[in-house]
Amino acid sequence: MAVVLLLSIATPAGATRPSQSSEPPVGFVTSAAGTRQLPAVSSPDTPTPQTSYNARGLQKEVFAFAPHWALNQESSWDYNVMSTIAYFAITLNYDGTWYTQGGGWQGYYSSDLVDMISRAHAAGDRVQLVITTGGTASINDIVTVPSVSQTAIGNIVGAVANRGFDGVNIDFEGSGPSATYPNIQTGLTSFMGQLTAAMHQQRPGSQVTIDTYSGAASWDDGLFRIDTLAPNVDAMFIMAYDMSFSNMSGHAGPNAPINGWTYNDTLAINQYLTKAPASKIILGVPWYGYLFTTSSNATYAAASRAQAVSYHNGNVELTCGNKVSYGWDAQSQTPWAAWYSPRSNDPCGDNLGSWVELWYDNPQSLGIKYGLVNAKGIRGMGVWALGYDGGLPEMWSTLNTYFSCPASATVDATQATTEFSVSLSAGTCNVSYYDVQEYDVTNNAGWFTLPQVKGSATGFVAQGYPGNSYQFRARSHS
Repeated sequence: MAVVLLLSIATPAGATRPSQSSEPPVGFVTSAAGTRQLPAVSSPDTPTPQTSYNARGLQKEVFAFAPHWALNQESSWDYNVMSTIAYFAITLNYDGTWYTQGGGWQGYYSSDLVDMISRAHAAGDRVQLVITTGGTASINDIVTVPSVSQTAIGNIVGAVANRGFDGVNIDFEGSGPSATYPNIQTGLTSFMGQLTAAMHQQRPGSQVTIDTYSGAASWDDGLFRIDTLAPNVDAMFIMAYDMSFSNMSGHAGPNAPINGWTYNDTLAINQYLTKAPASKIILGVPWYGYLFTTSSNATYAAASRAQAVSYHNGNVELTCGNKVSYGWDAQSQTPWAAWYSPRSNDPCGDNLGSWVELWYDNPQSLGIKYGLVNAKGIRGMGVWALGYDGGLPEMWSTLNTYFSCPASATVDATQATTEFSVSLSAGTCNVSYYDVQEYDVTNNAGWFTLPQVKGSATGFVAQGYPGNSYQFRARSHS
């Protein structure tokens, strides 16, 4: 992710080291530039080089769902900042055969899908086929009846090969073991192991992933038992959204909080890390929010209705809403807004005769989530869903900031003076500005945030104490 430079400043002969505080000297950075992406953790250690996830050197898995209803937008997507695109979806019947009706099946045979796969492969991205089914009873039959399991696996492997996919994503959403379905959890784990083995054997290099709940790693009795599931798949996509309905039922609130309540992103990752390797964990994030019909404009107001709203449509609502008040929820680290929707002549066309609150994610809150992914060192993040961006460029540039555009730095390991230049580059990336931080290794102090640097600059001038060693790091913003 980031390059961290270590350098030492020589102590002149006969000189003594001055008394130092934990703060850097005034004027530590006097001008200019800088770039290097912030490393995964605030540590003076040099980060381990990361695997490249696509042809453009993407440093984390960026796993994005492409729903069939958004395929007509596929030419507008930035494949350079994605690593896996998962076409959503075709559906299995309870007996392992295909449900051959609806938009997902039609999209599977569409020219838009062919074009999407071609664009993805040109960028070095994988494309997975998403498989769904019709609820708990259907899941149980598919994963616990051996003949049905084999029919389903054969059909899945064939469907992947038929359209040139690079693997499969299983989206089986239902309830865990019960008196009616006592073996559904162990059956699902076994089914995933068989499917993975078949995919790897018949399509070497293919990947098998599964979508799991944000709280699945908090216990062992649900549909997904993470510690036994992890060895049987290549990766798990945590569906870390729609949390407000469990965290604060009947109230408006954050869709995907970073902290707080029963379910949040930080807790979910920490729990998964106790049961699965970091290399198999993908944090899903929402490119959508919820418009709540509320009793007032107070934070977390009681809500009688919630409507999912894409990032693009949320921006439309914020533009047309009357006297919109904006807020930032410190605990969840997400934005929200409130306004009154009149019964008639509502500029937004909602005509609710009630207060409304929009709880959503924007590039700022998404950047915090992306930073968490980097800090925890997990495989990467995922998006539900492509098309919700509405073509707005900031959603793509934020991905680029956190997961692409690696920066390099050049400086002599030993400096003869207390003022020296650090040269920085972000390759061919179009950089707007850089965040730069400094660490005093000798005094074990930092990381100190330095002034932002313009993207057009080629380096920055730093100052330090004689005899001390320093490290620098930066994040480029496109």
